[in-house]
Amino acid sequence: MSQAAFLADFDAAAMRAFAEAGLADVATYTPPGGTAMACTVLIDMDIARYGLQSTAANSTALVSLFRAEVGTPAKDAIVAIDAAGARWKLVRMYDRDESRERWEAIHAS
Repeated sequence: MSQAAFLADFDAAAMRAFAEAGLADVATYTPPGGTAMACTVLIDMDIARYGLQSTAANSTALVSLFRAEVGTPAKDAIVAIDAAGARWKLVRMYDRDESRERWEAIHAS
């Protein structure tokens, strides 16, 4: 098994465990101009980020999406968690690996 295949399997198992424990949210992902699709997300709130020349922190949210569920996430896509009444707009990719991407997100109206 390749590392990429292992990570995809591991991430899928971890997401199922997080969802069963109530740590992940059932959501919809809608790419710009596209159709909404069901997915499972992790939202990390109030992440402090520091700039290279700054001593002040900037707070942001990180949305984790799994490529097996949504393909390649896109800037300006909307992630909606209906149970919480929350909507997030993806603004910048934060990091990624073979099976997951984390995006900085802002509240969407």
